[in-house]
Amino acid sequence: AAVLRRHPPPHKRKIDHLHKVTDQMKIRMDTNSSSAIHNSLERIKRECEPHIFYALVLLTTKPMQNAMYFCTGATDYAERPGAWGHYALAFSRYTHFTSPIRRYADVMVHRLVSDVLAKEEKKSSSSGGGGKEKVKVFESTGTKRSPWGRKFTDRAVDQCGQCNRQKLAAKSVQDSSIKLYLALWLNREAHFTEAVIIDLNGPKWMGVFVPEFGMEFKLHWEDDKRVKAKWDGTAKQMNVFRISGSEEKRVEADPAGGDGEAKPKPSRKAKLKRKPILTLANFQSVKVSLSSAFKEKSCQYEIAAQLAIDEGEDSKIVG
Repeated sequence: AAVLRRHPPPHKRKIDHLHKVTDQMKIRMDTNSSSAIHNSLERIKRECEPHIFYALVLLTTKPMQNAMYFCTGATDYAERPGAWGHYALAFSRYTHFTSPIRRYADVMVHRLVSDVLAKEEKKSSSSGGGGKEKVKVFESTGTKRSPWGRKFTDRAVDQCGQCNRQKLAAKSVQDSSIKLYLALWLNREAHFTEAVIIDLNGPKWMGVFVPEFGMEFKLHWEDDKRVKAKWDGTAKQMNVFRISGSEEKRVEADPAGGDGEAKPKPSRKAKLKRKPILTLANFQSVKVSLSSAFKEKSCQYEIAAQLAIDEGEDSKIVG
């Protein structure tokens, strides 16, 4: 039994979604292999605007599955050598070996190699001595039917599972610590930056990707009291209208005119008849402001994203 690292092919449903997106954008994307994806992204980087490239890189990573350590003698893999490969690196066999000081899986591989070399050394010494010396069967090189072979395989399967769990946990802690530091920084003052719209498919919220931080954020329209968003399902666009705060304040402060007649507050419907200040669609570049509310005692935080709207800008399509 050996300890290898496998990387399954991407999820087919998500790859199909990627093709749907690139077809809509009239961009050619080859996903037949990892090298084909890499070459396609390199070509897109040369041919398209940077914000489109960043969006496609993110969408390309979403279908990818996590790589994992496994034991070749495990029941799930012993009879399926075709499942041992590493998709991203295009290797049929791959393992980690070079960093035993920080990865326990590398230590396992080092011990396996040491066992195999020790056995080969014993074989060589016994063959040159005239008499046949009994060679010790090591845990890592025992047969599948021998007690040592079964015992090693079971232990290796458990240890590979632990390595996989700890690696995912470490990645989760790393991501959480980065977001925590960002929240602390944004708690001091809001930050304005460029973003790419990557998920605009309905009236409630919009997903954006911020290349500066390599993170995704959601903009919830109902949380932004400055604007009203109206979804155009036919064109797959979001029309953004400004809510005139000064007009609302004037009406509330002076509910009746000089002639004593009441002046009704402008209805929401009337406001939406105005010309939109922004028309948004997927894969357009927008400017957003990021801020956070941070509670020091509990370390709870929430990072909020809003459209950065120039107070004097006219109607336009962003991107």
